[in-house]
Amino acid sequence: MSNKYTEAILKAPDQYPEIYFDIEAQNHFDDPGELYKIAEAYCLVGHFEDACILYRRIVELNPSWSDILDIYARALWALHDYEGARRLWKIFLDRRKQTYLNLGIPLSFYTVDDVFTSAFGNFTHYYPMDKYGYLTNFDRFYYHKTLLSDGQRSVAPIHGSSVCNRAMRDYLFTRISDDIPQEILILLSQDDYVTRLPFYCGTDLNRRPTHFHQAFAEKMLKLSRSGAEAKLRFEPEHIDDCEHRLARIGVDLNRPIVCMHARESGYWGRTGDRTHSTKNADIASYIPAVEFLTKNGCQVVRLGDASMKPLPTMRFVFDYALSEYKSEFVDLYLLTRSKFLMCTSSGPFTVASMFNIPVLATNWVSSQLLPFLPKDLVLFKEFKYRSNGRRLSYDDLLRLDYGEFGYYNFQRKNIELVDNTADELRCATVEMLERLDAKEEADLVKANCSPVSICDRSWVSRFGNKPIVSEAQFVRGTV
Repeated sequence: MSNKYTEAILKAPDQYPEIYFDIEAQNHFDDPGELYKIAEAYCLVGHFEDACILYRRIVELNPSWSDILDIYARALWALHDYEGARRLWKIFLDRRKQTYLNLGIPLSFYTVDDVFTSAFGNFTHYYPMDKYGYLTNFDRFYYHKTLLSDGQRSVAPIHGSSVCNRAMRDYLFTRISDDIPQEILILLSQDDYVTRLPFYCGTDLNRRPTHFHQAFAEKMLKLSRSGAEAKLRFEPEHIDDCEHRLARIGVDLNRPIVCMHARESGYWGRTGDRTHSTKNADIASYIPAVEFLTKNGCQVVRLGDASMKPLPTMRFVFDYALSEYKSEFVDLYLLTRSKFLMCTSSGPFTVASMFNIPVLATNWVSSQLLPFLPKDLVLFKEFKYRSNGRRLSYDDLLRLDYGEFGYYNFQRKNIELVDNTADELRCATVEMLERLDAKEEADLVKANCSPVSICDRSWVSRFGNKPIVSEAQFVRGTV
Protein backbone atom coordinates (compact mmCIF):
# COMPACT_ATOMS: atom_id res chain seq x y z
CA MET A 1 0.00 0.00 0.00
CA SER A 2 1.44 3.35 -1.04
CA ASN A 3 2.21 5.73 1.80
CA LYS A 4 3.06 9.26 0.72
CA TYR A 5 4.15 10.17 4.25
CA THR A 6 6.84 7.51 4.56
CA GLU A 7 7.88 8.26 0.98
CA ALA A 8 8.41 11.89 1.99
CA ILE A 9 10.74 10.75 4.77
CA LEU A 10 12.73 8.51 2.42
CA LYS A 11 13.21 11.47 0.06
CA ALA A 12 14.41 13.88 2.77
CA PRO A 13 17.45 12.27 4.42
CA ASP A 14 18.50 15.35 6.41
CA GLN A 15 15.17 16.85 7.42
CA TYR A 16 13.80 14.43 10.01
CA PRO A 17 13.65 16.92 12.93
CA GLU A 18 11.43 19.16 10.78
CA ILE A 19 9.17 16.42 9.43
CA TYR A 20 5.80 16.57 11.12
CA PHE A 21 2.47 15.66 9.64
CA ASP A 22 0.29 17.41 12.20
CA ILE A 23 -1.55 19.47 9.57
CA GLU A 24 -2.31 16.34 7.56
CA ALA A 25 -3.39 14.57 10.75
CA GLN A 26 -5.80 17.42 11.55
CA ASN A 27 -7.16 17.41 8.01
CA HIS A 28 -7.76 13.65 8.17
CA PHE A 29 -8.74 13.36 11.82
CA ASP A 30 -11.90 11.46 10.86
CA ASP A 31 -10.21 9.12 8.38
CA PRO A 32 -8.73 6.06 10.14
CA GLY A 33 -6.99 4.74 7.02
CA GLU A 34 -5.12 8.00 6.44
CA LEU A 35 -4.28 8.38 10.14
CA TYR A 36 -2.77 4.89 10.06
CA LYS A 37 -0.42 5.94 7.24
CA ILE A 38 0.65 9.06 9.15
CA ALA A 39 1.22 7.04 12.34
CA GLU A 40 3.38 4.60 10.38
CA ALA A 41 5.52 7.51 9.22
CA TYR A 42 5.80 8.87 12.75
CA CYS A 43 7.06 5.49 13.99
CA LEU A 44 9.68 5.47 11.24
CA VAL A 45 11.35 8.57 12.68
CA GLY A 46 10.73 7.73 16.33
CA HIS A 47 7.75 10.01 16.97
CA PHE A 48 6.04 7.23 18.90
CA GLU A 49 4.14 9.63 21.17
CA ASP A 50 2.52 11.27 18.14
CA ALA A 51 1.83 7.86 16.60
CA CYS A 52 0.05 6.72 19.76
CA ILE A 53 -2.23 9.76 19.66
CA LEU A 54 -3.26 8.78 16.15
CA TYR A 55 -3.68 5.11 17.01
CA ARG A 56 -5.94 6.10 19.88
CA ARG A 57 -8.01 8.21 17.48
CA ILE A 58 -8.22 5.31 15.00
CA VAL A 59 -9.61 3.07 17.74
CA GLU A 60 -12.23 5.73 18.56
CA LEU A 61 -13.26 6.01 14.91
CA ASN A 62 -13.17 2.33 14.05
CA PRO A 63 -13.43 0.11 17.15
CA SER A 64 -13.86 -2.98 14.96
CA TRP A 65 -10.36 -2.57 13.50
CA SER A 66 -8.85 -4.89 16.08
CA ASP A 67 -5.54 -5.41 14.29
CA ILE A 68 -4.59 -1.79 14.93
CA LEU A 69 -4.32 -2.68 18.63
CA ASP A 70 -1.34 -4.93 17.89
CA ILE A 71 0.53 -2.06 16.23
CA TYR A 72 -0.62 0.45 18.85
CA ALA A 73 0.73 -1.83 21.60
CA ARG A 74 4.05 -2.09 19.80
CA ALA A 75 4.34 1.73 19.83
CA LEU A 76 3.61 1.79 23.57
CA TRP A 77 6.33 -0.83 24.09
CA ALA A 78 8.69 1.48 22.22
CA LEU A 79 7.95 4.15 24.80
CA HIS A 80 8.71 1.78 27.70
CA ASP A 81 5.01 1.56 28.60
CA TYR A 82 5.08 -2.21 28.97
CA GLU A 83 1.95 -2.52 31.09
CA GLY A 84 0.01 -0.37 28.65
CA ALA A 85 1.24 -2.50 25.78
CA ARG A 86 0.28 -5.71 27.55
CA ARG A 87 -3.18 -4.36 28.34
CA LEU A 88 -3.75 -3.53 24.68
CA TRP A 89 -2.46 -6.90 23.53
CA LYS A 90 -4.83 -8.61 25.97
CA ILE A 91 -7.77 -6.60 24.60
CA PHE A 92 -6.57 -7.46 21.11
CA LEU A 93 -6.54 -11.20 21.87
CA ASP A 94 -9.89 -11.06 23.66
CA ARG A 95 -11.50 -9.31 20.69
CA ARG A 96 -10.08 -11.89 18.29
CA LYS A 97 -11.45 -14.63 20.53
CA GLN A 98 -14.91 -13.05 20.39
CA THR A 99 -14.68 -12.78 16.60
CA TYR A 100 -13.73 -16.47 16.46
CA LEU A 101 -16.82 -17.30 18.50
CA ASN A 102 -19.05 -15.11 16.36
CA LEU A 103 -17.82 -16.75 13.15
CA GLY A 104 -17.75 -20.25 14.59
CA ILE A 105 -14.00 -20.74 14.06
CA PRO A 106 -12.30 -23.15 16.51
CA LEU A 107 -10.25 -21.19 19.07
CA SER A 108 -7.24 -23.44 18.39
CA PHE A 109 -7.06 -22.48 14.69
CA TYR A 110 -4.39 -20.08 13.38
CA THR A 111 -2.84 -19.25 10.04
CA VAL A 112 0.79 -18.37 9.33
CA ASP A 113 1.18 -15.80 6.58
CA ASP A 114 3.81 -13.86 4.67
CA VAL A 115 4.55 -11.53 7.57
CA PHE A 116 6.42 -14.48 9.07
CA THR A 117 7.50 -16.50 6.07
CA SER A 118 8.90 -13.81 3.75
CA ALA A 119 11.89 -13.00 5.99
CA PHE A 120 14.42 -15.49 7.38
CA GLY A 121 14.63 -13.90 10.83
CA ASN A 122 10.88 -13.34 11.20
CA PHE A 123 10.07 -16.93 10.31
CA THR A 124 12.11 -18.25 13.25
CA HIS A 125 9.80 -16.52 15.74
CA TYR A 126 7.19 -19.06 14.79
CA TYR A 127 9.33 -21.95 16.05
CA PRO A 128 8.39 -21.77 19.78
CA MET A 129 4.75 -21.64 18.71
CA ASP A 130 5.37 -24.80 16.76
CA LYS A 131 6.65 -26.38 20.00
CA TYR A 132 4.34 -24.79 22.57
CA GLY A 133 1.37 -23.54 20.61
CA TYR A 134 0.32 -19.92 20.69
CA LEU A 135 -2.37 -19.77 23.36
CA THR A 136 -2.84 -23.49 24.02
CA ASN A 137 -0.87 -26.69 23.56
CA PHE A 138 -3.45 -27.88 21.04
CA ASP A 139 -3.26 -25.05 18.52
CA ARG A 140 -3.33 -25.96 14.85
CA PHE A 141 -1.44 -23.89 12.27
CA TYR A 142 -2.02 -23.59 8.54
CA TYR A 143 -0.10 -21.69 5.91
CA HIS A 144 -2.38 -19.09 4.33
CA LYS A 145 -0.74 -17.00 1.64
CA THR A 146 -1.85 -13.36 1.56
CA LEU A 147 -2.11 -11.61 -1.76
CA LEU A 148 -4.60 -8.78 -1.32
CA SER A 149 -4.76 -5.32 0.23
CA ASP A 150 -7.93 -4.32 2.04
CA GLY A 151 -7.38 -0.56 1.82
CA GLN A 152 -6.25 -0.18 5.43
CA ARG A 153 -3.22 -2.42 5.64
CA SER A 154 -0.89 -3.92 3.10
CA VAL A 155 -0.79 -7.69 3.34
CA ALA A 156 1.20 -8.49 0.20
CA PRO A 157 4.64 -10.06 0.76
CA ILE A 158 7.23 -7.29 0.65
CA HIS A 159 10.16 -9.40 -0.53
CA GLY A 160 8.43 -10.83 -3.57
CA SER A 161 8.70 -14.38 -2.25
CA SER A 162 6.07 -15.66 0.13
CA VAL A 163 8.33 -18.25 1.78
CA CYS A 164 11.94 -17.22 2.38
CA ASN A 165 13.20 -20.73 3.07
CA ARG A 166 11.12 -23.64 1.88
CA ALA A 167 13.36 -26.17 3.61
CA MET A 168 12.76 -24.50 6.97
CA ARG A 169 9.02 -24.46 6.40
CA ASP A 170 8.75 -28.06 5.20
CA TYR A 171 11.44 -29.87 7.21
CA LEU A 172 11.83 -27.98 10.46
CA PHE A 173 8.36 -27.00 11.60
CA THR A 174 5.94 -29.81 12.32
CA ARG A 175 2.59 -28.07 12.85
CA ILE A 176 2.25 -25.94 9.72
CA SER A 177 -0.10 -27.62 7.26
CA ASP A 178 -1.41 -26.69 3.84
CA ASP A 179 -4.98 -27.32 2.72
CA ILE A 180 -7.05 -25.35 5.20
CA PRO A 181 -10.25 -27.34 5.82
CA GLN A 182 -13.01 -26.30 3.45
CA GLU A 183 -15.41 -25.44 6.26
CA ILE A 184 -12.83 -23.02 7.67
CA LEU A 185 -12.28 -21.40 4.28
CA ILE A 186 -16.01 -20.70 4.10
CA LEU A 187 -15.89 -19.05 7.51
CA LEU A 188 -12.79 -17.04 6.57
CA SER A 189 -14.67 -15.51 3.68
CA GLN A 190 -16.38 -13.37 6.35
CA ASP A 191 -13.09 -12.22 7.91
CA ASP A 192 -10.01 -13.42 6.05
CA TYR A 193 -7.53 -11.80 8.43
CA VAL A 194 -8.79 -12.79 11.88
CA THR A 195 -6.93 -16.12 12.13
CA ARG A 196 -3.52 -14.77 11.16
CA LEU A 197 -0.89 -15.04 13.87
CA PRO A 198 -0.14 -11.51 15.10
CA PHE A 199 3.47 -10.53 14.57
CA TYR A 200 4.18 -8.08 17.40
CA CYS A 201 2.06 -9.83 20.03
CA GLY A 202 3.85 -12.90 21.33
CA THR A 203 2.86 -14.93 24.37
CA ASP A 204 5.18 -15.87 27.20
CA LEU A 205 5.44 -19.24 28.92
CA ASN A 206 2.35 -18.40 30.96
CA ARG A 207 0.33 -17.51 27.83
CA ARG A 208 0.41 -13.82 28.70
CA PRO A 209 0.79 -11.33 25.83
CA THR A 210 4.17 -9.66 25.46
CA HIS A 211 6.54 -8.47 22.74
CA PHE A 212 7.38 -11.12 20.15
CA HIS A 213 11.15 -11.11 20.75
CA GLN A 214 10.77 -11.35 24.52
CA ALA A 215 8.48 -14.35 24.02
CA PHE A 216 10.87 -15.93 21.50
CA ALA A 217 13.95 -15.53 23.71
CA GLU A 218 12.21 -16.81 26.84
CA LYS A 219 10.87 -19.91 25.14
CA MET A 220 14.08 -20.67 23.24
CA LEU A 221 16.10 -20.46 26.46
CA LYS A 222 13.77 -23.00 28.04
CA LEU A 223 14.04 -25.26 24.99
CA SER A 224 17.84 -25.03 24.94
CA ARG A 225 18.04 -25.96 28.63
CA SER A 226 15.85 -28.99 28.08
CA GLY A 227 17.72 -30.14 24.96
CA ALA A 228 14.61 -29.62 22.86
CA GLU A 229 16.04 -27.08 20.44
CA ALA A 230 15.31 -27.37 16.73
CA LYS A 231 16.43 -30.51 14.93
CA LEU A 232 16.68 -30.96 11.18
CA ARG A 233 14.32 -33.54 9.79
CA PHE A 234 15.96 -33.78 6.39
CA GLU A 235 15.55 -36.94 4.43
CA PRO A 236 18.82 -38.84 3.79
CA GLU A 237 18.81 -37.74 0.15
CA HIS A 238 18.63 -34.09 1.22
CA ILE A 239 21.58 -34.51 3.57
CA ASP A 240 23.52 -36.26 0.80
CA ASP A 241 22.74 -33.37 -1.54
CA CYS A 242 23.92 -30.81 1.06
CA GLU A 243 27.18 -32.66 1.63
CA HIS A 244 27.71 -33.09 -2.10
CA ARG A 245 27.21 -29.36 -2.71
CA LEU A 246 29.59 -28.42 0.10
CA ALA A 247 32.19 -30.88 -1.18
CA ARG A 248 31.98 -29.24 -4.63
CA ILE A 249 32.69 -25.89 -2.97
CA GLY A 250 35.64 -27.43 -1.12
CA VAL A 251 34.27 -27.54 2.44
CA ASP A 252 35.68 -30.42 4.52
CA LEU A 253 32.93 -31.63 6.86
CA ASN A 254 35.52 -33.33 9.06
CA ARG A 255 37.01 -29.96 10.08
CA PRO A 256 35.36 -27.24 12.22
CA ILE A 257 33.15 -24.77 10.36
CA VAL A 258 32.39 -21.19 11.41
CA CYS A 259 29.58 -19.55 9.48
CA MET A 260 29.70 -15.79 8.95
CA HIS A 261 27.07 -13.28 7.87
CA ALA A 262 27.73 -9.54 7.61
CA ARG A 263 24.49 -7.84 6.66
CA GLU A 264 24.29 -5.65 3.54
CA SER A 265 21.37 -3.66 2.19
CA GLY A 266 20.21 -6.21 -0.38
CA TYR A 267 16.48 -5.81 -0.97
CA TRP A 268 16.19 -2.58 0.99
CA GLY A 269 19.07 -1.01 -0.91
CA ARG A 270 17.22 -1.59 -4.16
CA THR A 271 14.12 0.15 -2.81
CA GLY A 272 16.09 3.14 -1.50
CA ASP A 273 14.79 2.60 2.05
CA ARG A 274 17.60 3.00 4.60
CA THR A 275 15.53 1.90 7.61
CA HIS A 276 17.59 -1.23 8.27
CA SER A 277 20.93 0.08 6.99
CA THR A 278 22.20 0.70 10.54
CA LYS A 279 22.54 -3.07 10.85
CA ASN A 280 24.94 -3.28 7.90
CA ALA A 281 28.69 -3.91 8.07
CA ASP A 282 31.62 -4.04 5.65
CA ILE A 283 32.76 -7.61 5.09
CA ALA A 284 36.32 -6.38 4.47
CA SER A 285 36.66 -5.42 8.15
CA TYR A 286 36.18 -9.08 9.11
CA ILE A 287 39.20 -10.38 7.21
CA PRO A 288 41.67 -10.33 10.17
CA ALA A 289 39.12 -12.23 12.26
CA VAL A 290 38.64 -14.72 9.43
CA GLU A 291 42.40 -15.19 9.10
CA PHE A 292 42.65 -15.87 12.83
CA LEU A 293 39.99 -18.57 12.54
CA THR A 294 41.63 -20.29 9.59
CA LYS A 295 45.04 -20.24 11.28
CA ASN A 296 43.42 -21.98 14.25
CA GLY A 297 41.99 -24.87 12.29
CA CYS A 298 38.56 -23.53 11.29
CA GLN A 299 36.96 -23.20 7.92
CA VAL A 300 34.89 -20.04 7.38
CA VAL A 301 31.75 -20.11 5.24
CA ARG A 302 30.11 -16.79 4.36
CA LEU A 303 26.30 -16.89 4.23
CA GLY A 304 24.12 -14.46 2.33
CA ASP A 305 22.91 -13.86 -1.21
CA ALA A 306 24.25 -12.99 -4.64
CA SER A 307 23.88 -9.22 -4.08
CA MET A 308 26.75 -9.20 -1.57
CA LYS A 309 30.25 -7.82 -2.00
CA PRO A 310 32.61 -10.70 -2.91
CA LEU A 311 35.22 -11.90 -0.44
CA PRO A 312 38.86 -11.98 -1.52
CA THR A 313 40.28 -15.44 -2.18
CA MET A 314 41.61 -16.94 1.04
CA ARG A 315 42.55 -20.48 2.00
CA PHE A 316 39.83 -22.35 3.93
CA VAL A 317 37.38 -19.48 3.31
CA PHE A 318 34.31 -20.18 1.18
CA ASP A 319 32.08 -17.47 -0.27
CA TYR A 320 29.02 -19.69 -0.23
CA ALA A 321 26.74 -16.62 -0.57
CA LEU A 322 27.87 -16.25 -4.17
CA SER A 323 28.19 -19.95 -4.96
CA GLU A 324 26.25 -21.74 -7.66
CA TYR A 325 25.82 -24.60 -5.16
CA LYS A 326 23.84 -22.51 -2.70
CA SER A 327 20.43 -23.91 -1.71
CA GLU A 328 17.83 -23.46 1.03
CA PHE A 329 18.68 -26.91 2.38
CA VAL A 330 22.39 -26.06 2.62
CA ASP A 331 21.61 -22.77 4.40
CA LEU A 332 20.12 -24.69 7.31
CA TYR A 333 22.54 -27.59 7.18
CA LEU A 334 25.54 -25.26 7.42
CA LEU A 335 24.13 -23.49 10.47
CA THR A 336 23.55 -26.79 12.27
CA ARG A 337 27.15 -27.87 11.55
CA SER A 338 28.71 -24.57 12.61
CA LYS A 339 30.95 -24.24 15.68
CA PHE A 340 29.48 -20.78 16.08
CA LEU A 341 27.96 -18.09 13.91
CA MET A 342 29.73 -14.75 13.52
CA CYS A 343 27.08 -12.28 12.39
CA THR A 344 25.48 -8.87 12.53
CA SER A 345 21.95 -7.82 13.54
CA SER A 346 20.18 -9.97 10.97
CA GLY A 347 18.02 -13.02 10.49
CA PRO A 348 20.62 -15.83 10.60
CA PHE A 349 21.30 -15.17 14.31
CA THR A 350 17.82 -16.32 15.30
CA VAL A 351 18.09 -19.38 13.05
CA ALA A 352 21.37 -20.38 14.71
CA SER A 353 19.81 -19.82 18.13
CA MET A 354 16.97 -22.19 17.27
CA PHE A 355 19.59 -24.92 16.85
CA ASN A 356 21.43 -23.84 20.03
CA ILE A 357 24.45 -22.73 18.00
CA PRO A 358 26.48 -20.02 19.80
CA VAL A 359 26.47 -16.54 18.26
CA LEU A 360 29.25 -13.97 18.11
CA ALA A 361 27.09 -10.90 17.51
CA THR A 362 29.21 -8.16 15.95
CA ASN A 363 28.39 -4.60 14.91
CA TRP A 364 25.27 -5.04 17.02
CA VAL A 365 22.74 -2.23 17.09
CA SER A 366 19.60 -2.97 19.09
CA SER A 367 20.13 -2.85 22.84
CA GLN A 368 16.70 -4.38 23.49
CA LEU A 369 16.72 -7.24 20.97
CA LEU A 370 19.76 -9.22 22.04
CA PRO A 371 21.13 -12.68 21.39
CA PHE A 372 20.09 -14.67 24.42
CA LEU A 373 21.96 -17.96 24.78
CA PRO A 374 24.56 -18.27 27.58
CA LYS A 375 27.46 -18.83 25.15
CA ASP A 376 26.55 -15.83 22.97
CA LEU A 377 28.94 -12.88 22.91
CA VAL A 378 27.87 -9.37 21.85
CA LEU A 379 30.06 -6.62 20.38
CA PHE A 380 28.11 -3.38 19.88
CA LYS A 381 28.73 -0.66 17.36
CA GLU A 382 29.78 2.65 18.91
CA PHE A 383 26.99 5.21 19.30
CA LYS A 384 27.81 8.91 19.55
CA TYR A 385 26.13 12.27 19.14
CA ARG A 386 26.94 14.08 15.90
CA SER A 387 26.90 17.50 17.55
CA ASN A 388 29.61 16.94 20.17
CA GLY A 389 31.02 13.45 19.55
CA ARG A 390 29.98 12.25 23.02
CA ARG A 391 29.71 8.51 23.18
CA LEU A 392 26.48 6.95 24.44
CA SER A 393 26.86 4.33 27.16
CA TYR A 394 24.81 1.16 27.13
CA ASP A 395 22.68 2.73 29.84
CA ASP A 396 22.04 5.65 27.47
CA LEU A 397 20.96 3.21 24.78
CA LEU A 398 18.44 1.59 27.10
CA ARG A 399 16.84 4.99 27.66
CA LEU A 400 16.18 5.42 23.96
CA ASP A 401 12.89 4.28 22.52
CA TYR A 402 12.47 0.81 21.11
CA GLY A 403 12.90 2.03 17.55
CA GLU A 404 16.43 3.30 18.17
CA PHE A 405 18.02 0.99 15.61
CA GLY A 406 16.25 2.60 12.60
CA TYR A 407 18.26 4.90 10.32
CA TYR A 408 15.68 7.69 10.21
CA ASN A 409 15.16 7.61 13.96
CA PHE A 410 18.92 7.95 14.52
CA GLN A 411 19.03 10.86 12.12
CA ARG A 412 16.29 12.67 14.05
CA LYS A 413 18.10 12.06 17.35
CA ASN A 414 21.42 13.31 15.92
CA ILE A 415 23.10 9.97 16.64
CA GLU A 416 25.64 8.31 14.40
CA LEU A 417 26.99 4.78 14.53
CA VAL A 418 30.61 3.74 14.16
CA ASP A 419 31.29 0.21 12.96
CA ASN A 420 33.58 -2.16 14.81
CA THR A 421 37.20 -1.91 13.74
CA ALA A 422 39.00 -4.87 12.23
CA ASP A 423 41.02 -5.18 15.44
CA GLU A 424 37.87 -5.19 17.61
CA LEU A 425 36.35 -7.90 15.45
CA ARG A 426 39.50 -10.01 15.65
CA CYS A 427 39.68 -9.53 19.42
CA ALA A 428 36.07 -10.62 19.88
CA THR A 429 36.71 -13.64 17.66
CA VAL A 430 39.71 -14.65 19.78
CA GLU A 431 37.55 -14.37 22.89
CA MET A 432 34.73 -16.38 21.34
CA LEU A 433 36.96 -19.22 20.15
CA GLU A 434 38.81 -19.44 23.46
CA ARG A 435 35.55 -19.45 25.41
CA LEU A 436 34.16 -22.29 23.37
CA ASP A 437 37.40 -24.29 23.53
CA ALA A 438 38.28 -23.62 27.19
CA LYS A 439 37.54 -26.33 29.76
CA GLU A 440 37.53 -23.83 32.62
CA GLU A 441 37.01 -20.09 32.94
CA ALA A 442 40.60 -19.73 34.17
CA ASP A 443 41.84 -20.85 30.77
CA LEU A 444 40.49 -17.75 29.05
CA VAL A 445 42.80 -15.02 27.79
CA LYS A 446 41.33 -11.88 29.34
CA ALA A 447 43.34 -9.15 27.59
CA ASN A 448 41.13 -6.41 26.14
CA CYS A 449 38.22 -8.69 25.31
CA SER A 450 37.05 -9.64 28.78
CA PRO A 451 33.25 -9.83 28.78
CA VAL A 452 30.76 -8.39 31.20
CA SER A 453 27.76 -10.56 32.00
CA ILE A 454 24.56 -8.64 31.36
CA CYS A 455 22.86 -10.85 33.94
CA ASP A 456 25.16 -9.66 36.73
CA ARG A 457 24.50 -5.94 36.38
CA SER A 458 20.95 -4.68 36.96
CA TRP A 459 21.53 -1.49 34.96
CA VAL A 460 22.67 -3.56 32.03
CA SER A 461 19.94 -6.19 32.18
CA ARG A 462 16.93 -3.88 32.18
CA PHE A 463 15.32 -1.88 29.40
CA GLY A 464 13.45 0.84 31.29
CA ASN A 465 11.65 -1.20 33.94
CA LYS A 466 11.54 -4.37 31.85
CA PRO A 467 14.11 -7.18 32.32
CA ILE A 468 15.75 -8.15 29.05
CA VAL A 469 15.44 -11.84 28.31
CA SER A 470 19.06 -12.75 27.60
CA GLU A 471 21.95 -14.64 29.11
CA ALA A 472 24.49 -13.43 26.56
CA GLN A 473 27.65 -11.56 27.51
CA PHE A 474 29.14 -8.30 26.28
CA VAL A 475 32.65 -7.65 25.08
CA ARG A 476 34.11 -5.08 27.50
CA GLY A 477 34.34 -1.59 26.11
CA THR A 478 31.02 -1.81 24.27
CA VAL A 479 28.93 -1.06 27.36
